[in-house]
Amino acid sequence: QQHGAHASTALAFAFQDSFGKVLKKRMHYFNTSPEADSISRVQAEIDDVKTTVHSNLEKVLERGDKLEVLEDKTHNMSLQATKFKKQAVDLRRHEWWKNMKLNLMIMGVLVAIILVIVLAVCVSNKC
Repeated sequence: QQHGAHASTALAFAFQDSFGKVLKKRMHYFNTSPEADSISRVQAEIDDVKTTVHSNLEKVLERGDKLEVLEDKTHNMSLQATKFKKQAVDLRRHEWWKNMKLNLMIMGVLVAIILVIVLAVCVSNKC
């Protein structure tokens, strides 16, 4: 900027001493400061995004695995519940028949006792 008007008419290497210091400072800044290099900054941001994406993908895959395990457990529980219900119905029927047989036997014994009493009374009174 300070050499703008003189630059068009200057001889070769005329500004080397004054502009050399500025150029040296700028070269040092761009060689050592990562903030100055936009490509490095963008690359660092891309690396951060890639790390985040990889982390999220791993979490999604883990979640998918957990969901598959949960689905398998749910399916197994459903099968066990169906089996339990069938066994409960079978047991209920078995117990009902067992109870019915006991009631029929008790009724048979009572009928037999009543017949014996009726026959005994009839034989003694000559019905």
